[in-house]
Amino acid sequence: RKDLFALIAHARSLGLTVGTSTSGFPLTERRARELAVAGLSRLQVSVDGLQDLHDLVRGKGAYAKAISAMRHSLERFIA
Repeated sequence: RKDLFALIAHARSLGLTVGTSTSGFPLTERRARELAVAGLSRLQVSVDGLQDLHDLVRGKGAYAKAISAMRHSLERFIA
């Protein structure tokens, strides 16, 4: 959603805890920073198993993207 950051910020302004889940594909370092600034407090990244299984299910390179998404979020204290 184009208004995702505004929605997160609005929910936080109401005192709500905001979380979401992702495959990790769209979560770049920049996007993680923007989510943290907006107030995202929880992020769930889907992992289907060890690398071979995860990549078999979601496509080659998907495991690395999921791990990268976790690192980006943890660097910004999004748990």
